[in-house]
Amino acid sequence: MRVVFPLSRPWPGGPVVLWGGALPAGSLKYLTFSHHLQSAPAETKGLVELSGASSALALDALGRERGLPVVALTDTTGTAYLRANGFGGEVRTVHGFTQAWELALDYERQGWFWPRQLANGALVESVESWTTRLLDIVQDVYPAVRCVVCGFGTGATVAGLYRPFSAAGYEVVGLQPASGRTMPGWRRWAEQSLGSKDLFYPYREDVPLETADAKAVDALAALLAWARSERRPEEVLVISHNARPPFE
Repeated sequence: MRVVFPLSRPWPGGPVVLWGGALPAGSLKYLTFSHHLQSAPAETKGLVELSGASSALALDALGRERGLPVVALTDTTGTAYLRANGFGGEVRTVHGFTQAWELALDYERQGWFWPRQLANGALVESVESWTTRLLDIVQDVYPAVRCVVCGFGTGATVAGLYRPFSAAGYEVVGLQPASGRTMPGWRRWAEQSLGSKDLFYPYREDVPLETADAKAVDALAALLAWARSERRPEEVLVISHNARPPFE
């Protein structure tokens, strides 16, 4: 897939932002799952995932392209978010991670494709399939950039960025919500990891996870605030999964 990455600086001397919201389905997850769904069996009956944010919206778009039904398993907050953002599949509101996991297992037994985004290390490779191209563009167009920051959700994106960017000499940082705060699509590693089964587990000692400003109103604000706090904000690349360029 040939991708045009929407990159720009929202203000002079500020960080470079990758505006994932300008991509199909409104997020970078579309690129990741486009690659990953190539491994789905031909007889797949549908797509199911534990998500109340970008992953569900991306799978919804990809399901329509493939003529497959999509089910999102999420809590009440995720249900409201998906319905407000045009999710066209079925939303099943669950009360806890265990219930969601068991429901997803049941769908999987019936022949549905479940990416298992919290535990599937193959998704890191799917992210790397597009971050390698992103690295080439950043090196060519924004050579001053030396650091990459991304919200920490499943960990697949930050790990998929880490592999090519760190090898090229860049620092890669994951940003978590502040303690006691929530951010759609983000999680806190200490409280919400799956332990050794978690896809981020192999990267936990390599990729630093920092904490967002508790006053940030949304993910983009948190990422930009972190970039501003750096000594050289102009050297930071902010990876925004679903924000759109302010000048559109």
